[in-house]
Amino acid sequence: MPSTRKKKDTPEPVIMLSYKDLVRRIVGKPPQQVKKGDPEWEDGIKCIKAYHSQATVLSRADQEGMRYMIKRLEYVIPPAAEDEPIFHPLMLVYYMAMKTCAGPSWAIFIILKTLYGAALPEFYLAAIRRDFHTTELNDYTHEYFMIDGAEPAAPEEDHPMSVQLANAVSERQTAEGIGCGCTIGNLRQTIDKKLEAIQDALEKKIEKKFAAAREDLERKEKEKFEAQTNQLQTMMREAVKFHGEALTRLAELARQRPVAPQGADV
Repeated sequence: MPSTRKKKDTPEPVIMLSYKDLVRRIVGKPPQQVKKGDPEWEDGIKCIKAYHSQATVLSRADQEGMRYMIKRLEYVIPPAAEDEPIFHPLMLVYYMAMKTCAGPSWAIFIILKTLYGAALPEFYLAAIRRDFHTTELNDYTHEYFMIDGAEPAAPEEDHPMSVQLANAVSERQTAEGIGCGCTIGNLRQTIDKKLEAIQDALEKKIEKKFAAAREDLERKEKEKFEAQTNQLQTMMREAVKFHGEALTRLAELARQRPVAPQGADV
């Protein structure tokens, strides 16, 4: 049944669904991906889009149930049910539910309404209204595609949020163009001016970067020269100190040497 609150308020993530989940399963054969042009494709994409429009307000059970039926291609309309919804296999599920007093399925209703629209029988719609108080389906597709990882229903389709953004930009540009009475000539002049401004700004930026690099290089060279000068000065001070100490030591040794007697050979 439909959730009483938006799915984004619940801790459980919305289950994703896309065309990649349309897989044909035949006993004795490997699973086959349904592709564009296959008989199951068109209605499958419709059902996936319907799921996208409702997923964020569906209960977890209805998300799982609807996704399961679509993945299993249970939406496919058999020849006998092309003009008579009452013969669709999912409608038979409704009949069985009525016999067991289980009530109709909201997920099945979404699929059947997607397939048949206003052609659904009134007795079925009355049962839906009795249990769910409505047969209207509001569109919450935009909420679904705000979720990370959401994929379009079909591979050739753009992400709905991207389409909305592109349309908004286009409308704004059109409105601005009409409002200012732009012409191709004016537009070209505007572009040229902007290019010149960009070029000037770029040149100034390059000059500033070059000046900063030159200053940095000069600063580093100056620091290197000062460091080398300080090192040489330190070495000279050490040398002078060593020389002074050596002279002092020699003088001390000279004073300590005994004086030879007169007439003695030195």
